[in-house]
Amino acid sequence: MLTYEADYLPHPGRSLFALERRHAEGVLCDRSLPLLARVERTRELWLDPNFEPPQSFVAEARALTAMSISVN
Repeated sequence: MLTYEADYLPHPGRSLFALERRHAEGVLCDRSLPLLARVERTRELWLDPNFEPPQSFVAEARALTAMSISVN
């Protein structure tokens, strides 16, 4: 049986439990997860006008986009 304490709190970005807003910044900054997995995990928050992703995540996404554009 899954428990919140054992199966969510140690790794909210990898858990089967729904992500809590308070953990969104940590998930978006968790570079052990692929960028797209982090975006997908936080998908419920992106349309909220009060949600602001951490600047480190924004910088990472911009750099990845710039690298992708320069390769093509």
